[in-house]
Amino acid sequence: MTKHYTPKQVLEIAVTVAGYNSTNRWTDGLNIPGEATGERFAKPDSKHDFSTFKTPTSPKYADLVSSIAPLKTGAKGPTPPITVPRPKLESREQVEAAWKDAETRTPVLPPADGSGPNWERLLGVFPRSMTSRVTGIKAAAEKGLVPARIQAEIAWAAAREDRAWYALALARDRLKAVGFTADQMFALDGDNTELPEKERLAVAFARKLTVAPATVTDADVEGLRKVFEDKQVAEIVHHVCNAAFLNRVTETAKLPLDK
Repeated sequence: MTKHYTPKQVLEIAVTVAGYNSTNRWTDGLNIPGEATGERFAKPDSKHDFSTFKTPTSPKYADLVSSIAPLKTGAKGPTPPITVPRPKLESREQVEAAWKDAETRTPVLPPADGSGPNWERLLGVFPRSMTSRVTGIKAAAEKGLVPARIQAEIAWAAAREDRAWYALALARDRLKAVGFTADQMFALDGDNTELPEKERLAVAFARKLTVAPATVTDADVEGLRKVFEDKQVAEIVHHVCNAAFLNRVTETAKLPLDK
Protein backbone atom coordinates (compact mmCIF):
# COMPACT_ATOMS: atom_id res chain seq x y z
CA MET A 1 0.00 0.00 0.00
CA THR A 2 2.92 2.34 0.63
CA LYS A 3 3.35 2.45 -3.16
CA HIS A 4 0.18 4.52 -3.33
CA TYR A 5 -0.23 5.92 0.20
CA THR A 6 1.95 7.53 2.84
CA PRO A 7 2.47 5.58 6.10
CA LYS A 8 0.12 7.98 7.87
CA GLN A 9 -2.57 7.37 5.27
CA VAL A 10 -2.12 3.61 5.63
CA LEU A 11 -2.53 3.95 9.38
CA GLU A 12 -5.67 6.02 8.87
CA ILE A 13 -7.10 3.27 6.66
CA ALA A 14 -6.17 0.65 9.28
CA VAL A 15 -7.79 2.66 12.06
CA THR A 16 -10.94 3.09 9.98
CA VAL A 17 -11.20 -0.63 9.15
CA ALA A 18 -10.51 -1.55 12.77
CA GLY A 19 -13.19 0.86 13.90
CA TYR A 20 -15.78 -0.78 11.66
CA ASN A 21 -14.71 -4.23 12.89
CA SER A 22 -15.30 -2.98 16.42
CA THR A 23 -18.72 -1.54 15.55
CA ASN A 24 -19.77 -4.71 13.72
CA ARG A 25 -19.23 -6.74 16.85
CA TRP A 26 -21.33 -4.35 18.89
CA THR A 27 -24.25 -4.22 16.46
CA ASP A 28 -24.22 -7.93 15.55
CA GLY A 29 -23.42 -9.14 19.06
CA LEU A 30 -26.41 -7.30 20.51
CA ASN A 31 -28.64 -7.69 17.44
CA ILE A 32 -29.18 -3.94 17.17
CA PRO A 33 -31.75 -3.14 14.44
CA GLY A 34 -30.91 -0.76 11.64
CA GLU A 35 -32.39 2.72 11.51
CA ALA A 36 -35.71 3.05 9.70
CA THR A 37 -34.68 6.44 8.27
CA GLY A 38 -31.51 8.35 7.60
CA GLU A 39 -32.51 11.36 9.65
CA ARG A 40 -29.63 10.99 12.07
CA PHE A 41 -27.24 11.68 9.21
CA ALA A 42 -28.93 14.94 8.29
CA LYS A 43 -27.29 18.23 9.19
CA PRO A 44 -29.36 21.33 10.02
CA ASP A 45 -28.80 22.81 6.56
CA SER A 46 -29.02 19.47 4.71
CA LYS A 47 -31.12 19.32 1.56
CA HIS A 48 -30.62 15.57 0.99
CA ASP A 49 -33.62 13.29 0.69
CA PHE A 50 -33.20 10.52 3.25
CA SER A 51 -36.50 8.86 2.42
CA THR A 52 -34.53 6.47 0.19
CA PHE A 53 -34.00 4.40 3.34
CA LYS A 54 -37.53 3.14 2.72
CA THR A 55 -37.06 2.38 -0.96
CA PRO A 56 -37.58 -1.35 -1.60
CA THR A 57 -34.68 -3.30 -3.05
CA SER A 58 -35.02 -3.53 -6.81
CA PRO A 59 -36.04 -6.92 -8.30
CA LYS A 60 -32.60 -7.17 -9.90
CA TYR A 61 -30.91 -7.43 -6.49
CA ALA A 62 -33.71 -8.69 -4.21
CA ASP A 63 -32.74 -12.37 -4.59
CA LEU A 64 -29.16 -11.97 -5.80
CA VAL A 65 -26.82 -14.39 -4.03
CA SER A 66 -23.59 -12.81 -2.85
CA SER A 67 -20.39 -13.98 -4.52
CA ILE A 68 -18.32 -12.52 -1.69
CA ALA A 69 -20.03 -13.31 1.61
CA PRO A 70 -19.47 -16.85 2.93
CA LEU A 71 -22.54 -18.92 2.09
CA LYS A 72 -23.47 -22.56 2.17
CA THR A 73 -22.58 -24.50 -0.97
CA GLY A 74 -25.41 -24.36 -3.47
CA ALA A 75 -27.17 -21.40 -1.86
CA LYS A 76 -29.71 -19.86 -4.23
CA GLY A 77 -31.31 -17.21 -2.07
CA PRO A 78 -31.19 -15.57 1.35
CA THR A 79 -29.35 -17.80 3.78
CA PRO A 80 -28.17 -17.43 7.36
CA PRO A 81 -24.47 -16.62 7.87
CA ILE A 82 -22.04 -19.44 8.33
CA THR A 83 -18.71 -19.64 10.11
CA VAL A 84 -15.59 -19.82 7.99
CA PRO A 85 -13.22 -21.95 10.08
CA ARG A 86 -10.03 -20.23 11.09
CA PRO A 87 -6.77 -22.19 11.22
CA LYS A 88 -6.02 -24.24 14.31
CA LEU A 89 -4.45 -22.12 17.04
CA GLU A 90 -0.67 -22.13 17.05
CA SER A 91 1.15 -24.15 19.69
CA ARG A 92 2.61 -22.52 22.78
CA GLU A 93 6.08 -22.85 21.28
CA GLN A 94 4.97 -21.05 18.12
CA VAL A 95 3.35 -18.25 20.12
CA GLU A 96 6.46 -17.76 22.25
CA ALA A 97 8.57 -17.68 19.08
CA ALA A 98 6.23 -15.06 17.60
CA TRP A 99 6.61 -12.98 20.78
CA LYS A 100 10.37 -13.29 20.54
CA ASP A 101 10.34 -12.01 16.97
CA ALA A 102 7.94 -9.22 17.90
CA GLU A 103 10.27 -7.93 20.60
CA THR A 104 12.66 -6.49 18.03
CA ARG A 105 10.54 -6.06 14.91
CA THR A 106 10.50 -2.65 13.26
CA PRO A 107 7.04 -1.10 13.01
CA VAL A 108 5.90 -0.52 9.45
CA LEU A 109 3.67 2.30 10.74
CA PRO A 110 5.77 4.17 13.32
CA PRO A 111 4.16 5.46 16.53
CA ALA A 112 4.31 9.11 17.50
CA ASP A 113 7.14 10.33 19.71
CA GLY A 114 6.59 10.38 23.43
CA SER A 115 6.17 8.05 26.37
CA GLY A 116 3.67 5.32 27.09
CA PRO A 117 2.90 1.94 25.51
CA ASN A 118 3.41 1.57 21.79
CA TRP A 119 -0.31 1.16 21.03
CA GLU A 120 -1.09 4.45 22.72
CA ARG A 121 1.70 6.27 20.86
CA LEU A 122 0.52 4.71 17.58
CA LEU A 123 -2.95 6.18 18.01
CA GLY A 124 -1.25 9.39 19.09
CA VAL A 125 -0.40 9.94 15.41
CA PHE A 126 -3.98 11.26 15.24
CA PRO A 127 -4.29 13.27 18.47
CA ARG A 128 -7.56 14.99 17.54
CA SER A 129 -9.52 11.91 16.50
CA MET A 130 -7.93 9.15 18.59
CA THR A 131 -7.59 10.78 22.02
CA SER A 132 -11.13 9.74 22.93
CA ARG A 133 -10.46 6.20 21.67
CA VAL A 134 -7.38 5.90 23.90
CA THR A 135 -9.29 7.30 26.86
CA GLY A 136 -12.14 4.87 26.27
CA ILE A 137 -9.91 1.80 25.99
CA LYS A 138 -8.04 2.69 29.16
CA ALA A 139 -11.24 3.47 31.06
CA ALA A 140 -12.78 0.16 30.02
CA ALA A 141 -9.78 -1.71 31.41
CA GLU A 142 -9.70 0.22 34.68
CA LYS A 143 -13.40 0.62 35.46
CA GLY A 144 -16.67 -1.18 34.92
CA LEU A 145 -18.52 -4.12 36.43
CA VAL A 146 -16.67 -7.01 34.76
CA PRO A 147 -13.80 -8.33 36.94
CA ALA A 148 -10.26 -7.68 35.71
CA ARG A 149 -9.66 -11.43 35.48
CA ILE A 150 -12.49 -11.92 32.98
CA GLN A 151 -11.44 -8.81 31.05
CA ALA A 152 -7.95 -10.27 30.65
CA GLU A 153 -9.32 -13.66 29.60
CA ILE A 154 -11.45 -11.97 26.92
CA ALA A 155 -8.45 -10.01 25.64
CA TRP A 156 -6.41 -13.21 25.44
CA ALA A 157 -9.12 -15.18 23.61
CA ALA A 158 -9.69 -12.42 21.05
CA ALA A 159 -5.99 -11.81 20.38
CA ARG A 160 -5.33 -15.54 19.98
CA GLU A 161 -8.06 -15.87 17.36
CA ASP A 162 -6.80 -12.75 15.54
CA ARG A 163 -3.13 -13.77 15.74
CA ALA A 164 -2.38 -10.33 17.14
CA TRP A 165 0.99 -10.90 18.84
CA TYR A 166 1.41 -7.43 20.32
CA ALA A 167 -2.13 -7.41 21.73
CA LEU A 168 -1.64 -10.97 22.96
CA ALA A 169 1.42 -9.82 24.90
CA LEU A 170 -0.70 -7.09 26.48
CA ALA A 171 -3.27 -9.74 27.46
CA ARG A 172 -0.47 -11.92 28.84
CA ASP A 173 0.66 -9.10 31.11
CA ARG A 174 -2.92 -8.49 32.26
CA LEU A 175 -3.35 -12.18 33.07
CA LYS A 176 -0.09 -12.18 35.02
CA ALA A 177 -1.34 -9.22 37.01
CA VAL A 178 -4.38 -11.20 38.19
CA GLY A 179 -2.32 -14.25 39.13
CA PHE A 180 -2.23 -16.46 36.02
CA THR A 181 0.78 -18.66 35.37
CA ALA A 182 1.97 -19.24 31.80
CA ASP A 183 0.46 -22.74 31.88
CA GLN A 184 -2.91 -21.33 32.92
CA MET A 185 -2.80 -18.74 30.14
CA PHE A 186 -2.28 -21.29 27.40
CA ALA A 187 -4.89 -23.55 28.97
CA LEU A 188 -7.41 -20.84 27.98
CA ASP A 189 -6.98 -22.09 24.40
CA GLY A 190 -8.79 -25.31 25.35
CA ASP A 191 -12.37 -26.09 26.33
CA ASN A 192 -11.98 -24.38 29.71
CA THR A 193 -14.11 -26.93 31.54
CA GLU A 194 -12.04 -26.28 34.66
CA LEU A 195 -12.94 -22.58 34.75
CA PRO A 196 -15.82 -21.18 36.80
CA GLU A 197 -19.02 -20.97 34.74
CA LYS A 198 -18.90 -17.19 34.35
CA GLU A 199 -15.37 -17.26 32.96
CA ARG A 200 -16.01 -20.23 30.69
CA LEU A 201 -19.09 -18.60 29.15
CA ALA A 202 -17.37 -15.22 28.74
CA VAL A 203 -14.35 -16.75 26.97
CA ALA A 204 -16.52 -18.87 24.65
CA PHE A 205 -18.65 -15.85 23.79
CA ALA A 206 -15.56 -13.71 23.15
CA ARG A 207 -14.20 -16.31 20.74
CA LYS A 208 -17.46 -16.53 18.79
CA LEU A 209 -17.95 -12.78 18.62
CA THR A 210 -14.33 -12.36 17.50
CA VAL A 211 -14.44 -14.99 14.77
CA ALA A 212 -17.99 -14.67 13.41
CA PRO A 213 -20.10 -11.84 14.88
CA ALA A 214 -22.96 -12.46 12.46
CA THR A 215 -23.48 -15.94 13.93
CA VAL A 216 -24.02 -14.73 17.50
CA THR A 217 -27.58 -15.58 18.49
CA ASP A 218 -30.05 -14.45 21.13
CA ALA A 219 -29.35 -17.75 22.88
CA ASP A 220 -25.68 -16.83 23.19
CA VAL A 221 -26.57 -13.54 24.85
CA GLU A 222 -29.20 -15.18 27.04
CA GLY A 223 -26.57 -17.64 28.20
CA LEU A 224 -24.51 -14.74 29.50
CA ARG A 225 -27.55 -13.07 31.07
CA LYS A 226 -28.08 -16.13 33.27
CA VAL A 227 -24.83 -15.46 35.12
CA PHE A 228 -24.14 -11.76 34.46
CA GLU A 229 -26.14 -8.57 34.91
CA ASP A 230 -27.30 -6.90 31.69
CA LYS A 231 -24.77 -4.10 32.11
CA GLN A 232 -22.02 -6.69 32.45
CA VAL A 233 -23.17 -8.47 29.29
CA ALA A 234 -22.98 -5.19 27.36
CA GLU A 235 -19.56 -4.57 28.88
CA ILE A 236 -18.33 -8.00 27.78
CA VAL A 237 -19.38 -7.18 24.22
CA HIS A 238 -17.62 -3.82 24.55
CA HIS A 239 -14.37 -5.51 25.63
CA VAL A 240 -14.49 -7.73 22.55
CA CYS A 241 -15.09 -4.62 20.43
CA ASN A 242 -12.02 -2.95 21.90
CA ALA A 243 -10.00 -6.09 21.24
CA ALA A 244 -11.17 -6.20 17.61
CA PHE A 245 -9.94 -2.64 17.18
CA LEU A 246 -6.59 -3.03 18.94
CA ASN A 247 -5.79 -6.38 17.38
CA ARG A 248 -6.12 -5.04 13.86
CA VAL A 249 -4.39 -1.71 14.34
CA THR A 250 -1.41 -2.98 16.32
CA GLU A 251 -0.77 -6.00 14.11
CA THR A 252 -1.16 -4.03 10.88
CA ALA A 253 1.46 -1.64 12.23
CA LYS A 254 3.65 -4.59 13.32
CA LEU A 255 4.25 -2.91 16.67
CA PRO A 256 7.17 -4.28 18.68
CA LEU A 257 6.36 -5.48 22.19
CA ASP A 258 6.61 -2.87 24.94
CA LYS A 259 9.80 -3.04 26.97
